[in-house]
Amino acid sequence: MESMDANLVAALAGVIQAAGVIPAVVVGAMALRGDRNDRQVDRVLELHRELVGGDLNDDRHELTVVAKSLGKPIPQPVPLKDSADKNDVRVVRVLRFFERVEAIRISGAANVPLLVELLGRHAAWLDVALAYDDSSNPRRAMHSLANASNEFANSRRNVDRYPYLAEWGDSRKEAFSPALLESYKNLCLQTTPSAATWRWLQ
Repeated sequence: MESMDANLVAALAGVIQAAGVIPAVVVGAMALRGDRNDRQVDRVLELHRELVGGDLNDDRHELTVVAKSLGKPIPQPVPLKDSADKNDVRVVRVLRFFERVEAIRISGAANVPLLVELLGRHAAWLDVALAYDDSSNPRRAMHSLANASNEFANSRRNVDRYPYLAEWGDSRKEAFSPALLESYKNLCLQTTPSAATWRWLQ
């Protein structure tokens, strides 16, 4: 009888100890998750500061002006060593930046809602403005980022959660002709069939 009591006490002690450990594990996991999210947010903010400051901001502004004046996508640059066109340099710098952003997004190292708001919307606009070249890794990367951002913005759940998405695509519809947007839609359909449902392209 005494042996049974001892075994019961030992079992109860184990249960109590485990019950104390489980909340500690949960709290620890939540703290790690919060720290990870903080780092993801900081990473997006750093990239946004890079985009809106210095040369990249000038590049983005100049390419916006050129795209609106051309009325058609800006051609992909020739090799820089053969080019005297400042726009070629701008295009290359912008594409390389968004290639890095897309790599970070794919790796899961960025806060996605914030990335779409601060960076994805610029990639989505420029994705219409710059001619597509499937042989260019940076150009494919920016197109991938733009598609992912458009998909995020098309989710009704996300629209309800993030009010800025209600105006998603408005600036592109104002800047580009219906014919150009239809051509862009056809491009997107080649890799993203759900582009047929994107509200901003209807």
